[in-house]
Amino acid sequence: MIKASVAALAALCSFAAAVAAQEAVQVEKIFSGPEGRVAVFNEKGVDQGELPKDAFKTLPLDAIAYNRNTGFVKVMAGEKEVWLSPFQVEVSVKAQVLTPCEAAKRVAGPAYSARGAQDCPAR
Repeated sequence: MIKASVAALAALCSFAAAVAAQEAVQVEKIFSGPEGRVAVFNEKGVDQGELPKDAFKTLPLDAIAYNRNTGFVKVMAGEKEVWLSPFQVEVSVKAQVLTPCEAAKRVAGPAYSARGAQDCPAR
């Protein structure tokens, strides 16, 4: 009984550590309009004008912040911090939100079982 409890606690801790250790979000591509300009926004999504695409340093670009609810990404454009729309950027795969089923499968790897994950589709 104690061994089972310790094993369950260890599994839970490893899951929490894996979730906490997610890597930083990176902007892999920035899409501009036909004139080579990129719309920039404030933290509330209000349009703040446009900047030339070359105002952004070489890609991939580390995001300062990433809003998982809206998909907006905060980056540096020269000396200025700006938010970019999710329609203008392609972010790293690691930025994507995992469902509880996907997270359980990633943490457990080949040892994954459906026990405790009744709503997950079978492999």
